[in-house]
Amino acid sequence: MFPHDIVYNKDGSTSILFFGVNRLRAPIQSIYFELTLGNQNGDYIFEGMPVTLDEEYMGIIEKDSAVRFL
Repeated sequence: MFPHDIVYNKDGSTSILFFGVNRLRAPIQSIYFELTLGNQNGDYIFEGMPVTLDEEYMGIIEKDSAVRFL
């Protein structure tokens, strides 16, 4: 998972656009991980935030492909 850009939503809020890249030799489905994102000073946007990207939401991430999510 790679943070790519900030997205400005119609309601005035912001989101972070991430790319997920599958470099495995097999497709991936139903991913779970804990996200920590911050700077070198110890200020965090997310710290240990659980993220689930299940097959119903993301589909199957084929090998050597990428998906985007907010």
